[in-house]
Amino acid sequence: MRKIIPFEQINEVSEYMNEKVFSYIDALQSENFEEYEDFDLLAFDWYDVHSECTQTSKMVIYLDKEDLFFFCADDAALLCVRTICNEIENQEIISNEQLLYIFFVKLLKGDMSFLDKLEAEMNEAEEQILGGSKKTRQSRWQNGAVNFCG
Repeated sequence: MRKIIPFEQINEVSEYMNEKVFSYIDALQSENFEEYEDFDLLAFDWYDVHSECTQTSKMVIYLDKEDLFFFCADDAALLCVRTICNEIENQEIISNEQLLYIFFVKLLKGDMSFLDKLEAEMNEAEEQILGGSKKTRQSRWQNGAVNFCG
């Protein structure tokens, strides 16, 4: 079974999971991978580099021999996971492990070019500061002017 579920609706799949999962999600642990005998849990904060919104979204992924569940803390994460999984599942029938691999490939697509661009902006700003130039480039990061979406 495959499901994409908001955190508050986790009880929909409770019969398929070990009770350890519930305490794990309740604790909202970040950037974690837990491997148990019968299942694996991955938890991370996701940030959409292609959006002006700079709020992170919590995701937890549960994988066992038969099930793959994506738990999402907010609507942005739900939309992201649904979009990616729909793209993947429309291609062909694949295993949960293959879906999970392709999910991460698609989730992280473009992140490196974003980081490269950000690094270039930072290097340019650093050169201007060290060179005494008063000219600065406007970016969404300047002066802490960041758009936190809710």
